[in-house]
Amino acid sequence: HRDLHSFPTRRSSDLGLEFVHAPITRPDGAVVARLGDDYAVSVFPFIEGASHSMTGLDRPRLLEAVGRLHACTGAVPVDLPRRDSLTVPIRSQFFESLDALRSDWNHGPFGESARRLLGDNESLIRELWDRCDELADEVRDAGVEWVITHGQLHPANVLRAIGDVPILIDWDCVALAPRERDLGRHWGGLAEPRTREDWVAYTSACAGAGHQSVGGRSVLAHGVALGTLR
Repeated sequence: HRDLHSFPTRRSSDLGLEFVHAPITRPDGAVVARLGDDYAVSVFPFIEGASHSMTGLDRPRLLEAVGRLHACTGAVPVDLPRRDSLTVPIRSQFFESLDALRSDWNHGPFGESARRLLGDNESLIRELWDRCDELADEVRDAGVEWVITHGQLHPANVLRAIGDVPILIDWDCVALAPRERDLGRHWGGLAEPRTREDWVAYTSACAGAGHQSVGGRSVLAHGVALGTLR
């Protein structure tokens, strides 16, 4: 099964992305082995390092890595079409719950308290869903190039290896998406460019890889807002 999850395996040989923690490739070229109908497994090399904290993070170094990642979008094979849907998971189930607020919620010790909390804020919640849809449409219509993104840049997914090299792990959510998916304030704003030094690190990495179209200091406000709401 080939999809964007196989993208990290190209990091050493032809992309030079030393910050990507890629799975070990099997003799047949695959990176995933099926375990029955419900499970699959990949094997990764052990890393000598520790998880980053927000306080100990070398943000410019991380943003340089993110810039280099985004600049490698052209290396994604055309038959790996996974794209960010810009939607929120389990949307239909959530609205089923909102539609059931007039009935008792007796399933579990917190059912009724959860029902009351949602009921008191139902109008606001529905407005937020509507705003999320509007922002998604604005992002789709923005006409900007989508790039290869990690998608979950939080402290647990950025390891500090020997020499303080940031290593990005957990590529389950990799997808083609607006760059704000990695640069926004969600996930605690770990990779959010906040200073001129941050922006120089990111844009210089893009330009250094010969990729100019994701450079510049402008980040789509609606893209950041969408990521925060989601």
